[in-house]
Amino acid sequence: MRNRRPTLLRGTAVLAGALFAVACSSGPGSVKRAEVEKDAATELAAAVKSSVKPNISCPHDLTAKVGEKMDCQLSVTGDPAHYPVHVTVTSISGSRAHMTFEVAQSPAK
Repeated sequence: MRNRRPTLLRGTAVLAGALFAVACSSGPGSVKRAEVEKDAATELAAAVKSSVKPNISCPHDLTAKVGEKMDCQLSVTGDPAHYPVHVTVTSISGSRAHMTFEVAQSPAK
């Protein structure tokens, strides 16, 4: 039996160092953690053309203010590696926070 890495994780090399932008609805002053996680997973899976979304875990809600940053973790079921995902708010349009997601080049230690 061959040891196959999950398709999404093989694509992580493509994602490393790349920026992906998305806009999320924000409440009064913040974007809910669950929404950041969901949108990051969707964008990152689409970037590697995978129907399997990664698991994204963020520590808290993200303040909807330009320049705000937060580090989340990306993992794929079946692989013990966790990759940092750097989230940055790049702009605000009405009630939408526009963010970028950047996957680190190597797994967290």
